[in-house]
Amino acid sequence: MMEVKQKSNTWGLQFTQVDVESNEIKTLLALNTGGENGTKILFEDIKKKFPKNEGKPDCTIDLLDETDDIVDDHPVTREQLTQVALGLGHKI
Repeated sequence: MMEVKQKSNTWGLQFTQVDVESNEIKTLLALNTGGENGTKILFEDIKKKFPKNEGKPDCTIDLLDETDDIVDDHPVTREQLTQVALGLGHKI
């Protein structure tokens, strides 16, 4: 009998929309982007290119570890979120 190896989870990014009034967070897109180092570099590049949205958060880009826990987040506008997703080849 052949043994099937379980593929380990990878690090990733999660794109969320925040509704402050109803206290709800909606996941718009979740991406597995690879290993820890490469994903952290990608996340830092996004933070450099897209300024932090000050004030009430509209949307966030979350850095997820291999267990899907949020390691860091970056609040952005909906327009910025859409631009980042498009830059990674995805549409929100």
